[in-house]
Amino acid sequence: MMPTESRRLEETLSSTFGLQFTVTDSNTGSGRMFTISPVVVHPHEGFKLEVLLDWRSVRAEFVPGPFARDLIEGMGSADDGARTAFQDIAGTLLSRKMSLAIRLNGVPVNPCDSTTWPSMWTSVGIEIRGHRFDRTIVDEERDYREVLSVAEGALALVLALAAEPDFKEVKEAVDLDVAGYPEGAVMQVRTNRYERDPRNRGLSIAAHGVRCAVCELSFESLYGELGRGYIHVHHVVPVSQVGPDYRVNPVRDLIPVCPNCHSMLHRESPPMTVEGLRMRLDEQRRSSTQ
Repeated sequence: MMPTESRRLEETLSSTFGLQFTVTDSNTGSGRMFTISPVVVHPHEGFKLEVLLDWRSVRAEFVPGPFARDLIEGMGSADDGARTAFQDIAGTLLSRKMSLAIRLNGVPVNPCDSTTWPSMWTSVGIEIRGHRFDRTIVDEERDYREVLSVAEGALALVLALAAEPDFKEVKEAVDLDVAGYPEGAVMQVRTNRYERDPRNRGLSIAAHGVRCAVCELSFESLYGELGRGYIHVHHVVPVSQVGPDYRVNPVRDLIPVCPNCHSMLHRESPPMTVEGLRMRLDEQRRSSTQ
C-alpha cells in the first residue's frame, strides 16, 4: 500500500537530512497545507515549515517558534563556510526557476550575496515558491514531487545556517546501506573516521537530486517505491587529502552517485573525477553499440 503523502514526506525528509521530522497536513481555504517540524528541538525554540499546495504552485515558508531567539541569532552568526553553502543552495534553487525571498530583520536581502546581510539578526523570513502548473489536470504524484522539491529546498537553506543540533539524542540518522559511504568516512580503516554532520547529505541532495551524476540512474525510476531516496554521496575531494578540521561544502564537495559508480570512482588512487568516469562510461557505451 502506498503511504500517505504526509508519511512519504516524513520518511523521505528524515532519511535525506539525517534528522527526524514530523509532517502533518490539513486543508485550508487556500489549499492543502503540510506542516514540517524537526523532532530534535522543542517547537517553541525551533521552527516549522508551512508548505502550501495551492491552485497554481507550491509555497514553503520558514516559521520560527515564539522563543527561537537562539536559533535566529545562531543562523545570523553562522561562519563563512555555512554562508557559502547557503548561497550555493540558493543559487541552485534559482537556477531551477524557483522564486526565493529572504528577509532579515524585516528587510529583503540578496540570498546569493551574504555581504548584503546584517551582522546581527533579530528575525528571519524565508519563502520559496515552486513552478507554476495546471492543477485542473489531476496528477497527485506530480503534486507530491513538487511539494517534496520545495520542502527540500527550504529545509536545506535553514539547515545550512542553523547550529548543529544535539545529534546524541537522534537515532543514527541514515544507515550505511542507505546513505552509501558516510560523509567523511575512511572506509578501509574503521577507527580513522572523520566526524560527520548528517545534514550534509541532505543539503547535497537538495542541490543535486538523487540521480547518479555519472550514469544518471534513478533508483526510484528503476525499483519504484523501494528505491525512493536511495543514493550514495561521494566526496569530490578525497578525505585523505584534507585534515580533521575540513569544513564540507555540501554543494561543491559532495555529489550523488549510485553504488556501482561510487565503487568505480574509487578503483583508482586517487579516485577518478566524476567527469572522468562519465567519459569512460560514454566511450564504453559507444563501443558496445558499434
